[in-house]
Amino acid sequence: MKTKYIQKLVFSAMLASLVFTATWISIPNGLGGNINLGDSMLLLGAWMLGGPWSAVACALGAMLTDLLGGYAVYAPATFVIKALMVGAVLVIERLLRRMPVMPRACLSGVCAECVMVLGYFVYETCIFSLPVAAMGIPFNLIQGGASILVATLLRVLLIKARLDQLMK
Repeated sequence: MKTKYIQKLVFSAMLASLVFTATWISIPNGLGGNINLGDSMLLLGAWMLGGPWSAVACALGAMLTDLLGGYAVYAPATFVIKALMVGAVLVIERLLRRMPVMPRACLSGVCAECVMVLGYFVYETCIFSLPVAAMGIPFNLIQGGASILVATLLRVLLIKARLDQLMK
C-alpha cells in the first residue's frame, strides 16, 4: 500500500516537471502569450496516471510556469483550467471506456482542449476585454491541436512499447 502511494507521488512529481518543462519551452504568439506543448504532457499524464494525482500535478506544473515566466496574472486561472482539463479527460475516458483507445484518446483530448480554449477566453474577458480574449482563441486552438497530435502519437508509442499501464 505504502509503495503504491510513493510510486504515485514520484510519478506525479515527474508529471509536474514534464508539464512545466513542455510549457516553459514555448513560442511567443505576438499577443503577450505563448504557444507550447505543455498540454501534450497534461493529456499523456491524465491518460496514464489518472485520478486526482494527475490533476494536481498538471495544474501545479503549468501554474509554476506562469509564476516563474512572468505571467503571474494567469497563474490562478491556469491552475483551475488545467485541473478541469484533466477532469474532462478522466470523465470522457470513463464514459467511453468500451471504445477503442485511440478514438477515445482523441475525443478526450478535444474535450480537454475545448475546456482550455473556453477557460482562457472567459478569464481574459474578465481581466482584459472581449476583443483581447477573442484574439487569443486561434492561438489556443493551434496549441490545443498540436498538443492532441503530440500526445496521441506518444500514447501510440507507449502502447506499442507496452508501457501505457506502467503508472496505473
